[in-house]
Amino acid sequence: MKPLNPDPWDPRTIRRLHLQLSERTPIQCSVSRHARARSGFFDMHYGLELGIVLSGRMRRFHRDRQYQVGPGQVWMCGMWEPHGFDIAKPVCEVVVFVIWPPTLAALKFPEAPALSWIGPFTVPSRDRPQTAPTDRKALITLGRKVVRLMPADTEIKHLQLRLLLLEILLVLASKWTRPTRLADLGADAYARINRALNLVFENRRMITGQEAARACGMGRNTFTHVFKSLMGIHFPDFALRYRLNAAAGELLATDEPVKAVARNWGFTDSSHLHRCFQTHYGCSPGQYRKRKNFG
Repeated sequence: MKPLNPDPWDPRTIRRLHLQLSERTPIQCSVSRHARARSGFFDMHYGLELGIVLSGRMRRFHRDRQYQVGPGQVWMCGMWEPHGFDIAKPVCEVVVFVIWPPTLAALKFPEAPALSWIGPFTVPSRDRPQTAPTDRKALITLGRKVVRLMPADTEIKHLQLRLLLLEILLVLASKWTRPTRLADLGADAYARINRALNLVFENRRMITGQEAARACGMGRNTFTHVFKSLMGIHFPDFALRYRLNAAAGELLATDEPVKAVARNWGFTDSSHLHRCFQTHYGCSPGQYRKRKNFG
């Protein structure tokens, strides 16, 4: 099972999408209906991705895995994780959530303090939750509820979508065994790392690894290991991508000069922001603002 694109992981050919996620718009949801075979579509974006197949079949491609998903099955993608798909069996109807990472990273409930809502997105693709055969009908039902909500455009709709997303994640989590390396970190690891996440979310400046480790009550080396194990990314990269996404949103929403946007989000200067944009978006901040949307 091979993607038809001869070099799908070439950074020059992977589309980098900016979906304008933010605290006010933390979840974007779409329903797609593919009536014919399609191949070779690869992209990456800051938002987490969760999709459910309602009918038909598709092939999903990640760097570490290729697999097929059919009715009631799901796929997940992490932050800036390149991924792609082919339509293997039309008509293929899918529901796709794209989620602002802080929405799940900071979500905790006292009834289940060890439950990490973002955890399934941060482990390698092969370790992510799979849909148990007995749960596929339930996931299709939840997906159909999403489809029925889509025509509306109200605040209630967006709250309902959030609740449906959590219900879907709970179905998946109920049958998911966390990788041993995560279980060994201790039940309170997520709660401690959450202090570092909140430090990032509550500040626009650069947060150092040492500062984050201190907030979590850990030594620097322990913090580095635990954060990477739980989040699937090193802390400096996580913090940078958060600020970069926020700066991208400000470029689209305001007429602030690039140097002011850079200053607002803790970048050294406009050239620093320029280098980060070239790496993550494949263009300069000015070019990005002109294009408005890569999708």
